[in-house]
Amino acid sequence: MSDDMDLSAGIEDWTAAFVLDLREEHIAAGKPSYRSLHRKTYGELAPATITRSLSGRQLPSWQFVERFLRACDVDDDGLTRWRRRWYEIRRRDDPELADRVPGAVALGAEAGPVDGCETCGVAVLDPVRHRRWHESVSATRRMRAV
Repeated sequence: MSDDMDLSAGIEDWTAAFVLDLREEHIAAGKPSYRSLHRKTYGELAPATITRSLSGRQLPSWQFVERFLRACDVDDDGLTRWRRRWYEIRRRDDPELADRVPGAVALGAEAGPVDGCETCGVAVLDPVRHRRWHESVSATRRMRAV
């Protein structure tokens, strides 16, 4: 996995490179079948989800990436590097992400231990405030759907 991102590349290129590196982690782990990864994650990663997430059409959710990498036996240090790279792609795709989402902080190279939201992908400083924000967004969407 390369930690360096070509700043001249677009989001599609970053996403494709990220997913390609996920596939390489899978190969480095001995290329276990998607069914065995499904079992190893206690059913959290369905084979169809793995196939879709590794297609390269869009950046997989952090929730998927973390579970997939753990199933491929990536250690905590490796997960930290992956998380930083994943967040950097999300931030470049949506530069105001951390500014718009209450309880979120920008995750820089020197950031300390900060939890990430598995739903929207931002790093979260205030989990309670951030959860309330998601609840209010969900309530608004439900009201609009009626």
